[in-house]
Amino acid sequence: MCFVKDVTIGEGEAVPPSTKFIKTWRIRNIGEDAWPPGCNLRYCCGDNLSNTDRAIVNMLVPGQEADVSVEMESPAATGVFQSQWRMSTPTGLFFGGKGQQ
Repeated sequence: MCFVKDVTIGEGEAVPPSTKFIKTWRIRNIGEDAWPPGCNLRYCCGDNLSNTDRAIVNMLVPGQEADVSVEMESPAATGVFQSQWRMSTPTGLFFGGKGQQ
């Protein structure tokens, strides 16, 4: 798995307190095999800004890209908050290391 870019809300971008927003990442399958049905982008650590912990990712063949979105809400307090998400198999195993390109 390769992170391609932030489609919405880029690294370090400010969001006002208590604001709902959609965070979208563009990812690419850089492996040699298609991802099986049921793979998902899953919250792994940092600040939990969403009421869900995963977003289903459609099956991607090698080289294919997809946008994956999660509805989030910024905390009521001001400050710097970061939520980290990783790809996961249908059985819950993480793959495609953090920041892997």
